[in-house]
Amino acid sequence: MISSHKKRVITGIILALFFLWVIFFSCPLFFSIAFGIISIFCLWEFYSLFWQEKNLYLKVLGAVFCPLILTSLFFKINPLFFLILPFWIVNLLFLLFFNKKNVDWKDLQVFTCGLIYIPFVFFLLNLLKRKEVFFVLLASFASDIGAYYVGTLMGEKKLCPRISPNKSWMGSFGGLFLCVFLCSLVGVYFNHSKWYHFVWISILLNISAQLGDLFESALKRSLNVKDSGNLLPGHGGFLDRFDSVLFAIPVYFVIRHFLPII
Repeated sequence: MISSHKKRVITGIILALFFLWVIFFSCPLFFSIAFGIISIFCLWEFYSLFWQEKNLYLKVLGAVFCPLILTSLFFKINPLFFLILPFWIVNLLFLLFFNKKNVDWKDLQVFTCGLIYIPFVFFLLNLLKRKEVFFVLLASFASDIGAYYVGTLMGEKKLCPRISPNKSWMGSFGGLFLCVFLCSLVGVYFNHSKWYHFVWISILLNISAQLGDLFESALKRSLNVKDSGNLLPGHGGFLDRFDSVLFAIPVYFVIRHFLPII
């Protein structure tokens, strides 16, 4: 019987090898398709937090738009088109069927927010250099790994017990240290910029990654859900694994707009 921790480690190694290949060796189209598939799993789990046994048509519609958003550049289509189009589709559905009990305007907005939260954020990776993608993912995963192990060993004082009872201040600092340490080394290796640039960028990415993790925890707690899924042994669901990434990507995208150092 494999323990939960061993499952976590094995799954983590497989994911790491997969992303290393996708980032550094795959063609641009496969790169977009790979993150499009990840987006489908994450978005499906996000919708399932709100809709356990209803709105299947909205889940399927969202899954259809995920790869369209991620691969839109290859068809010379602005990705915003695939956000505006579903927004008007679901609002038109509300207009046509507003008197039906199974059509709720709030559900339709959850549908739209899910597309912005997940596939559109992953789309931003298409606009980054491959080494930048690696840098952002490293920051997110290092934050998670450092927080998990340091928190497990020394996490007595809780960070936000009402939101996530397992997260601790020591775990938070552990994630911050590992993120800054690894990202600073990698950043200096990738570029000849000053090391201290990568320190403060790593700190911002760590904060955003932790906020992304806490956001999903708060969302699950508000909906009385423990895990977003169980497809990744030892980690839970895809959304549980990539919640920190979804906050780190847009933060890095803003940073590099003003200071493109990688």
